[in-house]
Amino acid sequence: MDFDLILDYIGPFGRFQCCVMILAGIAQLFGGMQMHSSIFLTPMDHRKVNFERCYIPNCDNGTTQYEERFVHFAVPNVTDEFGNSAPSPCMHYEAIKGQDYCGYEAFNRNKTVSCQSYVWEDTEFQETAVSEFSIVCKKSWNGAMSNSIFMVGVLFGSAGFGTVADKYGRKNVMMSASLIMLVSSVGTSFAPSFKIFSLLRFITAAAVSGLFQTGYILAVEFIGTSKRLICANIMQIVFAVGELILGFIAYFVRKWRVLELIISVPSAILIVYYWFLPESVRWLISKGKHNKAKQTILKAARWNNVAVPEHLLRASE
Repeated sequence: MDFDLILDYIGPFGRFQCCVMILAGIAQLFGGMQMHSSIFLTPMDHRKVNFERCYIPNCDNGTTQYEERFVHFAVPNVTDEFGNSAPSPCMHYEAIKGQDYCGYEAFNRNKTVSCQSYVWEDTEFQETAVSEFSIVCKKSWNGAMSNSIFMVGVLFGSAGFGTVADKYGRKNVMMSASLIMLVSSVGTSFAPSFKIFSLLRFITAAAVSGLFQTGYILAVEFIGTSKRLICANIMQIVFAVGELILGFIAYFVRKWRVLELIISVPSAILIVYYWFLPESVRWLISKGKHNKAKQTILKAARWNNVAVPEHLLRASE
């Protein structure tokens, strides 16, 4: 059964292929949102987001902000690599014993101590995983490590899901990847610790990679050669649109747990694909599942209002 020859009758891109592209494209939107969510969940550039300073026991309370007058005499200034001077994010002057008020004389300006807790500048983000789990100063490497773990997940997903899809089918693996992504990404928004957060991000990354691969391949394998390149590029563009949607949502949602939940829960709609999304005809033929391949081909022909010669369908039977 030569599917390329059959496509000459079905058409390189008809209503059937368009529907498959739309279904696969919706999945790519969700994958695109997850792929770059680290920018908003674990932002690491303190010149742009969530700059922190020490919580000063003598001066801070539940209502004080990042910028307070006492910061100038309670926190030493440091100069960054760009020559900008700002309050130290990791140190403050030691409070003189017995001086429990907030004043210049209450601090020993010849000795600094490490922060025990932090006050955050929140004009861009109200909460991030970095601020909630205090992944700063001596722990700042954890944030970079978490982002690296995410990319390792992408690597594992690319290698693992692609191999499994060749054995068990594009649709089956795509459904599995979408379910894993849903569970792990929703779980991320409830992570009780940074270790659990990083583990769930690893799983999410692997699932996103698998979802992109299988959805991309499944859609493109239904397209004729004359339209295949443009359709493949469209799938890439749709993935990038998901990244743009993430940025739009993040502009209005400044709390990381809420943001992750908002971009994760809607992907539950992918579960219904089990009843609507067809398996790749090319994969079915390669596995000798000719009856199922024939059913999908006839369905595609009906949707495209064309007929496929019977001898092409009997060729391998």
